[in-house]
Amino acid sequence: MSKQTKKSLVRNAAILSFGALFCRVLGALYRIPLYRLINAEGIGLYATGYSIYAMLFAISATGIPVAISKLVSEETSKNRMGEVKRIFSLATILITTIGFVVTIALIITAPLIAKLNGDPRVVYPLVAIAPAIFLVALMASIRGFFQGLQIMWPTAISQIVEQVVRIIAVLLLAWYTIKLNSSIEITAASATFGSTIGSLFGLIVIVVIYFVYKSKINKRIKGNPKTSKLSNKQLIKRILAYAIPITLGAMIIPVMNGIDTILVKNRLISIGYTIKDATKMYGNLSGGAMPLVNLPSTIANGLAASLVPAISIANLHGRKKEVKAKSELAIKLILIVGLPAAAGLSLLSKPISMMLYKNIAPGILLELAAFAVVFLTLQQACTGILQGLGHTKIPVINLTIGAIIKLVLNYFLIAIPAINIKGAAISTIIAYGVASILNFRSVTKMVGLKIKWKDMIIRPLLATALMTLVTSFSYNYVSSLGISNLIATLLSVGLGVGFFGIGVILTKCFTESELNMIPYVGNTIIAIASKLKLLRKE
Repeated sequence: MSKQTKKSLVRNAAILSFGALFCRVLGALYRIPLYRLINAEGIGLYATGYSIYAMLFAISATGIPVAISKLVSEETSKNRMGEVKRIFSLATILITTIGFVVTIALIITAPLIAKLNGDPRVVYPLVAIAPAIFLVALMASIRGFFQGLQIMWPTAISQIVEQVVRIIAVLLLAWYTIKLNSSIEITAASATFGSTIGSLFGLIVIVVIYFVYKSKINKRIKGNPKTSKLSNKQLIKRILAYAIPITLGAMIIPVMNGIDTILVKNRLISIGYTIKDATKMYGNLSGGAMPLVNLPSTIANGLAASLVPAISIANLHGRKKEVKAKSELAIKLILIVGLPAAAGLSLLSKPISMMLYKNIAPGILLELAAFAVVFLTLQQACTGILQGLGHTKIPVINLTIGAIIKLVLNYFLIAIPAINIKGAAISTIIAYGVASILNFRSVTKMVGLKIKWKDMIIRPLLATALMTLVTSFSYNYVSSLGISNLIATLLSVGLGVGFFGIGVILTKCFTESELNMIPYVGNTIIAIASKLKLLRKE
């Protein structure tokens, strides 16, 4: 592999990672103002509709775009641009047909799905979001085509436009329907329809970019019009041979989440809660506590993902020591984000909930669910490492095991009146705990990684302990002065983050060589630690 190819690989991965990270952060944050607009019941209906959509999207539109990308890349390398055109045309017809059929099927079966959910009002959000499946399917096809040609920025741009427009539309439609004094189900459906609007704008952007590029692509096709000898039927079989295994892997968690959504509310109803109360409780968990749990994992995953291309290249060239060093660093980065995030969210769960939602109920669940952050971030980091090593099936299997455990635990725990909705939080912690341990075990075996307790656990825990003490003292002290919860919480969070950073430097969590591998902030930490004579060489 040439230096130019390596640079191209890293650059392309960075473009896609940035777009995905930006969208994930926005996706975690927008539910805060949405919760304040439509409250727990509305967010419960919204989240239910969205989880069913995510399940059907995974089934209909995840595998084929990856197959397009892979096959287009292969045929481009062989200079068979005529075959590239055939692959894109046939795959686009295939995925849009599937997307259209699934969209119509969702609209028709929405009343049945709502009945299974125990809440007939869910039909409105389901119908509102159904067209997004068709729109996203077509958009994903074009994204896959560009990625196969190693042109990554159109995907990133369309993702960002889709997400920004979606969030604006969701919030504006929710606000407008509230102003009209609409029912909660219509308000939730209007907010859900914002996803359809976002998908439409994302599609428009990628289609415009495609037509801008079309003349260049057509020139390449005319210059290299070669095709394979495969018939259209054989080529479709080739596309599906790549797409089906990817779809099966991608659909596991969304399908489990879709089932989980139905299960949680039905188990709450089984112990005497009304549909309205069950929806509120589900909304407090899925729309209140979980977005805050997912936010640190999004940031941590972005940090770890920046190392995955380097791990992939090092593994390709058989540089085992480099693979081991970068894998250790990725896991350490994850723990250094995950441990303080879990401690901080749990410690300030109720003040944060009051500050963001004006409701303590999500905070009660967050106090427990926050501990899932450590396992969720570790599971994602190990998944990235395993993917970088070329082992894509292992994390899927491990996550499936965790998801099955979650469903079983939800069934039993939620039905215990004293536990109720907290059972879903407990099962989430255990499920990600199992998946992360299995993933970590696989990583240790494959790269020869050993647990360095002092380095990977004790040093970050000491820094976390310092942060916890400062955060707890500052919040209690400032609150005792009669200062508002908003100021007390923000001040405590700021001091906690600052003192955690001091703790990381004081405990010498990173060596100089590790800091050199961390993009953007590594050199700054080296400079500070050197001045304080706290830089650890090895």
